[in-house]
Amino acid sequence: MPRASCNPPSSVGKAFIVQEAIHADWISRHETREDAIAAIEEMVRDGVVDRGEFNVREIDDVGNSVRVFSVPCTP
Repeated sequence: MPRASCNPPSSVGKAFIVQEAIHADWISRHETREDAIAAIEEMVRDGVVDRGEFNVREIDDVGNSVRVFSVPCTP
């Protein structure tokens, strides 16, 4: 999966960024939390990454971090 810069794009609007859990390098940007989680779950299912390698950073309309959360384990 190609990576861009280490910082999320600076466009305006609430977003959910999939990022590496350790270094916070961003991987992809999504409009909803569900889409961001689905992207991580797909990578785990495909065997590309292990669960826990990535988390999601929620940013507000001006680009400030609101929170960071991990993807819940699924049965």
